[in-house]
Amino acid sequence: MNNTKITILYSRSSRDNELQGPSNSILNQQQLLEEHAERNGLVPYLHICDDGWSGTRWGRPGWRKFIETVEAD
Repeated sequence: MNNTKITILYSRSSRDNELQGPSNSILNQQQLLEEHAERNGLVPYLHICDDGWSGTRWGRPGWRKFIETVEAD
């Protein structure tokens, strides 16, 4: 069993946009989450995101990775 705790920073945006790569919403969410994690000693952390996916779909790739990471300890 691994005793190292990792904080998962999860962000999601369902709005499609014309940008290549992460949307501005995702980048803003990640920045806010990082600042909160660092300010509260929640390090190390891992970013997981779903960009362009509806929150009503449980099969989102980032969400599946989130659950798999938690279940793997």
